[in-house]
Amino acid sequence: MRGDVRSSRLDAYTELLQKGLAAATVRLILGDMRNVYNKLKKWGKYSGASPFEQVQMPKVDNARTRFLTQQEADRLLAALSARSRQMFLIATVSLNTGARLGEVLGTTIHDLHMENRVWHIKGKTGRRTITLNEAAYNAFAEALSVRERIILFPNKYVDDATASLISKETGLFPSDVRYVHLECVDMERGVITYRRRNSGKFNAYRITKTVRPIFEDCIARRSSDLAFPSREGTLIMSSSIATFDRAVADCNLNPKGTNALDKVVFHTLRHTYCSWEAQKGTPLFKIARLVGHKTTAMTERYSHLCPQTESQILIDQDNATEQLHSIVSALVAKGAETVPKAVLDWLGTKAAEPAAG
Repeated sequence: MRGDVRSSRLDAYTELLQKGLAAATVRLILGDMRNVYNKLKKWGKYSGASPFEQVQMPKVDNARTRFLTQQEADRLLAALSARSRQMFLIATVSLNTGARLGEVLGTTIHDLHMENRVWHIKGKTGRRTITLNEAAYNAFAEALSVRERIILFPNKYVDDATASLISKETGLFPSDVRYVHLECVDMERGVITYRRRNSGKFNAYRITKTVRPIFEDCIARRSSDLAFPSREGTLIMSSSIATFDRAVADCNLNPKGTNALDKVVFHTLRHTYCSWEAQKGTPLFKIARLVGHKTTAMTERYSHLCPQTESQILIDQDNATEQLHSIVSALVAKGAETVPKAVLDWLGTKAAEPAAG
């Protein structure tokens, strides 16, 4: 197949921007098409120059400037805690470490050294190690203490016939089988210790030989090394954060008409952490290292939040030289022997300069 598609025709895809499609989406569409042509050329099915050589790809600006105030963060965390304790803990970790959602969800017990308050993060830009502050440490500690509350026989993995067999053999009510957690089962003793909902009494149920293989298989499948596993013991997908969005709505943090880049999303927690660190005076290079930025250029967006030091304020002023001359002159007056000769020579040079007309 000979290439005869004109790049000007492909430029028409940029009209999607005028139709309201995001620049990132348009780039994705054009990128997929470019990959198709590249594959065809590689396989010898297409000859000629790629029609994408002259295509102007739209620029993507995903930089967010919105970050939470302390009061907004407190309100959001309270709303999250009311809806989902696990999502509250996940958000607390991100807000206090700047970690991405995927980094928090992918954390395993092997990445945490709680005795030293150290977290080894597997990020998309490589591995990094940070020290947990009190809030992040407590969030992880609580998460680790409830990891065993994974449902053993969820509908998704255990059919009704198997659940009925478990009920018959153990004596559990059919409706209770679906609510048995890992922490309820002691395979060594062959006993289930379970408290029915709305009941204050725990009862023991025997695991018979008939269903023991089912229990062993489900325990092996449901057991997880994740710090924040789903109720089935699997990895929570980053896209499954509807609870967070509902909590944001509860707090009215995204009023009607809010620009897309100004909306509070989960990534806002990471941005908030960086912003708060900058406001505290943490050097940008250190913030970049803590959150795993590829380059410090990504961290520059927080530079306007950094408090100025006295020397920076002095340098930024128009009469910085005059002020410096005045300060050094005062030092000379107190004792010339304490001032380096080079400084004295500079003062002499300044004194010899003609006054500005």
